[in-house]
Amino acid sequence: MGLSRSFDAFDVQDRIWVNAEFFYNDSGYEEDMFEALAPLALATFLTDYYQAGYYGQYYGALFVTVNSFFLTNMTLSLNGLANFSDLSAITTIGLSYAPVNNFTLTLQLGAYLGEESREYTYSGNQLFATLGAAVAF
Repeated sequence: MGLSRSFDAFDVQDRIWVNAEFFYNDSGYEEDMFEALAPLALATFLTDYYQAGYYGQYYGALFVTVNSFFLTNMTLSLNGLANFSDLSAITTIGLSYAPVNNFTLTLQLGAYLGEESREYTYSGNQLFATLGAAVAF
């Protein structure tokens, strides 16, 4: 189930977009399989059985996009995805900037949050950053 809404702000139509989603996975697990499995069994589980975002029973996501963020051709995005079954999550904040047509620079910072041995933190809590450049042909 998802809900989406845009908002006008500072004389820009649809400047802010908010999307919220909820997902119920009937075949997902309520218990934390990552913590229950021994290290060798965990490796087998991750390589042969695990599907990201389809492990638990309850998931939620929130996506917020702000267009024309300081500059007309800059976009800010705030994103979060949570597994409510084991209380782990991924969050990101990103900036994209298109200084000329068909060329985009991106910066994204993110974190895996929750107790250790959960879906998104089976390797522990981590921070990450990505920097990118894209050319469209």
